[in-house]
Amino acid sequence: MLLAGELVAARERLDATLEGLGNDGAVTAAPVALPLGPFRGQLQAPVPGEVTVAFGSEQTSEFGTSIARAGIELAAMPGESVYAIHG
Repeated sequence: MLLAGELVAARERLDATLEGLGNDGAVTAAPVALPLGPFRGQLQAPVPGEVTVAFGSEQTSEFGTSIARAGIELAAMPGESVYAIHG
């Protein structure tokens, strides 16, 4: 059984979806993001350049702490075009 708050939230989502319907009948919705794991090693870099900071945990020498990195950093030329590789 749904609680009143859940019903209100569902109605608001439905209203937003219906509001997104234009004259052409198109629905404006957020894209679905796929997991990156299955594509590991198969995706092109978003910009040509050398990896300057790697993914994963890094031990700092100055403070002896660990930093978790959720992505990589690439060195690229100024003005180089950068492309999205994942929604």
